[in-house]
Amino acid sequence: MDPQDAPLPKRNPMVGLPTNYQTVGAIFLESLSQKNADDSVLSPSMDRQGFIANDGFFQLRDLARFAVELIAHFDKKIQLEDEEKARAALYAQRTFEIDSA
Repeated sequence: MDPQDAPLPKRNPMVGLPTNYQTVGAIFLESLSQKNADDSVLSPSMDRQGFIANDGFFQLRDLARFAVELIAHFDKKIQLEDEEKARAALYAQRTFEIDSA
């Protein structure tokens, strides 16, 4: 994040992170043989309702969080560019109106 944007809520992309009801997505995983599974391998829990909280799980969680933050960053960038274009168009229109008057 740009240090200039951090203190400004309007420009800070972390303020606009989507919440659970705003985000839809899926992560698809394939499992391989885990005969020699260590702590860095993503492993399903015994009840198959989640994953064991090990290094592999935390890497997956961090990767998913990074993807959401990246989307928020570019979404904020696009919003600010659109606002700037609208402001420039309004300025040009007002300048034309003043010149024509």
